[in-house]
Parts: sequence; structure tokens; C-alpha cells
Amino acid sequence: MPNRRKHATAKKKPPVGKHARVAPVPPIGPPQWSFVLVDIGAPWCFSKMKGKELAKALKRLGEFEKMTWAVIEANGSHFVAVDEIINNAKRRLAKIKQEDTDSFFSLRMNGKRRIWGIRKRHILYIMWWDPNHEVCPSSKK
Repeated sequence: MPNRRKHATAKKKPPVGKHARVAPVPPIGPPQWSFVLVDIGAPWCFSKMKGKELAKALKRLGEFEKMTWAVIEANGSHFVAVDEIINNAKRRLAKIKQEDTDSFFSLRMNGKRRIWGIRKRHILYIMWWDPNHEVCPSSKK
């Protein structure tokens, strides 16, 4: 029987101009929430919720998860430039070292009630509970 040895060979380099396939960045996904930036001690702290407000807010967040961001925005939620929020809120952002953000996201729960946070792609980093629409009062009546 002939002696057949395998010889190590150098791996071929991909031809010039060819690149490995990389999965494209997926489009914005369904809404997700992060509580890493929740501002405990703020004038709009979640600890100020009364009675069944927390249960209602959590239920509403669950409903939002079944929607797209486009649908949520079509129903009153929107980005707000930090320049448009009240001075007390701007000072609070500076105190918690979040003053470098350009815009805030106002998540309309119902009526005047809002959850405020910083939205990056499909994740809303929740910060404040604003039951009276105080952070950025509307001029609508």
C-alpha cells in the first residue's frame, strides 16, 4: 500500500473584493423597556404613583409591546427636544448626569399621564412618571 501522507496547505485567501457575509442590522424591533435610568428621588419618581396606577401603567406597557413604534407614535407619543422641557427637568437631567441627551421621549399612557425616557432604537430607557403632563406642558387645550 502506498504511503499517503496529508500535507498541510495554506488556507486560500478570499479573492480581492469579496467579503464575508454579515447579517444586516435588523430594523427597529418591537418596543422594549429598560429601567436602568429610572430616576429615584426625582419630582416625577415612580414611587409617587398612587393606588392602582402602577398596575395600570404596567398593563399599558404590556399593550405597547404588541405595537410597533410607528403605531405608538401615531397615538400621541413623540420625541421632545430637551430645550422644550421645563427648567426643573433640565436641572434634574444635569444632576443625574444625563444632560448630554438631545431629545427625550414622551410615552403617552392616557390623558395627561406620560412616561419619560431616552429612546435608542427600539428600547426606551424609562426615567420619569409624569401624571400631570408637567415635564413638557402642552399648549393644547
